[in-house]
Amino acid sequence: MEESKNLRLESKKKELEELQKELDLLIDKERRVYDRNEEREISHKINQVFCEIDRVRSEIHLLENNPVASNETIDIYLEEGSIEEESAYFGIYLHGTSTRIGRVSLRSDFYRSLGNIGYGLDEEYRGHRFMLQSLELLKETMIRMKIYKPVITVEPNNEPSIHTIQNFGGVLIQPHDGKKIWYDTYEVDLMADETPKKK
Repeated sequence: MEESKNLRLESKKKELEELQKELDLLIDKERRVYDRNEEREISHKINQVFCEIDRVRSEIHLLENNPVASNETIDIYLEEGSIEEESAYFGIYLHGTSTRIGRVSLRSDFYRSLGNIGYGLDEEYRGHRFMLQSLELLKETMIRMKIYKPVITVEPNNEPSIHTIQNFGGVLIQPHDGKKIWYDTYEVDLMADETPKKK
């Protein structure tokens, strides 16, 4: 299994090298072209190669790192360049694949043990509880970041997102007023489950 992963990683690194070379040649060619149609065509090819480079870099990142959290349907990876102590960005992937379906961002406020959760899911993957699963899987990470009572803001007409927040334990603490505040604010007490119940 590990050997197969290493072979895939080497293959992806070679693919990235080839794409970088292709990109360099296209950029060099673009500098020497004076025909507008040809310039447009080269520019289009450059954009395509950039997209391919991003895809391969993402696949390399997944092969070089282990998921932060995982279950039978999704894997969650810390994205490149994230600083887990203050803020962190996580990619949500279909389990065992390089198909990225969404993202979660966490920002902490050390002084008040609060923080903020932001998230987004690609439209075609909505309605399958992937976001709720992601938030549940990231609970321990939030607690490690000292985010004990994160807040989540949501537009009042976004019913699916409101259901996700409520199922995650969100309680409305500040409703929109339609004048100055255009969104509802929910708070989640992540330590509520940790409190011993009175007999």
